[in-house]
Amino acid sequence: MPRSPETDASVLVISTDPWRYDPGVGAKETLIGEVLTAVGAELARREEPGQPRAAPG
Repeated sequence: MPRSPETDASVLVISTDPWRYDPGVGAKETLIGEVLTAVGAELARREEPGQPRAAPG
């Protein structure tokens, strides 16, 4: 499905290394933590002063 030009969507690529997960924590929990950390960092970067805010959609 083609995107419309006015869509403010982006793709966030998160690098992960599943062979380095702590077996005491579990792979699923570690992966979820990595995704949430990366998304939080991206949102913080977009909310920096001087950056235009995205319109709520």
